[in-house]
Amino acid sequence: MEQLHDNFDTLVIVGSWNKYIFSEEWIVSNILGEGVKYSIQYPLNALGSLRFSLENFSFCIFGERLVFQLNNNSETSYKEVVKTARKIFQKLIHTPVTALGVNFLFRSNKSVNIIEDLPQNTELAQLIGHDIISSEITRTFKISENETLNFKIELKDEVNIFNFNFNCNIKSLNNILDMIEDSDELILCKRNIANKIIEEIYKDERK
Repeated sequence: MEQLHDNFDTLVIVGSWNKYIFSEEWIVSNILGEGVKYSIQYPLNALGSLRFSLENFSFCIFGERLVFQLNNNSETSYKEVVKTARKIFQKLIHTPVTALGVNFLFRSNKSVNIIEDLPQNTELAQLIGHDIISSEITRTFKISENETLNFKIELKDEVNIFNFNFNCNIKSLNNILDMIEDSDELILCKRNIANKIIEEIYKDERK
């Protein structure tokens, strides 16, 4: 099982973000602090802010989304993202926000019966004149009144892709600060749920 990180948005907060606040001077002074190693990428279009890349993750504003991208699967990295996000929330507490998303993407070459057992629609494929190149199933789980998990399995080129999107409706950044309080475990907790689901799917393979 491989967790995919390249260009994948692990933590996303949707709101009326002001990309112009994300100047190098403001981020260093208010978020990163002196002495922290980072690099900057300039936006490719008018929707983006400067992109700040650290050892374990990067972050930027893109349109109405504040986006954090991880580049590895360590617990330290997950916690660093939450700590950095918390600092931004506290400094920009009056920014209107509507949703928070935590996302994971996995790839596996192991078979998954739930996909293999899907009808192949052979007659339909013959009618159209093309082979089926991918199959997928999607489930949405209600975790609470304000949170859902959108879960998708896709089989493509004999590779299984597991896509997890934990989506939480929020009214303010104070809501998020109440959620994470003094804990840095937000992303780790969601990652553990994703792991349990994958383990359940593959439990028959281990017998």
